Amino acid sequence: MPVKIGRICELIAEPGMEGSVLKTVLDDAEAEGVAVADYLCSSKRFEDVMPQYGFVPSTHPAAKQIPLLFQPIDRKKTAVPYMAYMANIPNADKGKVEDWYFTKGDADNDRPN
Repeated sequence: MPVKIGRICELIAEPGMEGSVLKTVLDDAEAEGVAVADYLCSSKRFEDVMPQYGFVPSTHPAAKQIPLLFQPIDRKKTAVPYMAYMANIPNADKGKVEDWYFTKGDADNDRPN
């Protein structure tokens, strides 16, 4: 299908500026004809600002309808698998690991190489 899909791989902004950065990115994407943009990130830092710009959390019923991979479309994959060597993680021995940060951009599974 001749549809442009945007992928935000990273969202980096000073605290309080996330909305301005996101709006600029989305305005540019719209100007380029992007129909839909996705952003998958494990951090909770952006959970308040993303819905203001039309993004839905993974728990939203609409999110279940969006393919995880687009090229080719694959609706069977529902998660991004990852591994971590816990000996390198501070406080892992206490069972407390907070705010992991990885994105869908970390796995180029649907980019033609």
